[in-house]
Amino acid sequence: MALDDAIAQGKGPKPGSLVLFCASGGGIALAASLWRWAGRKA
Repeated sequence: MALDDAIAQGKGPKPGSLVLFCASGGGIALAASLWRWAGRKA
């Protein structure tokens, strides 16, 4: 939701930027992924 809000305000990542997504779940479950941002298509 924070990424969507930033994009809507024109403050999101620029094409070519690296974006790190992190998540945690119940217990000791953790996850992360690193994506190269391509931007939105009009």
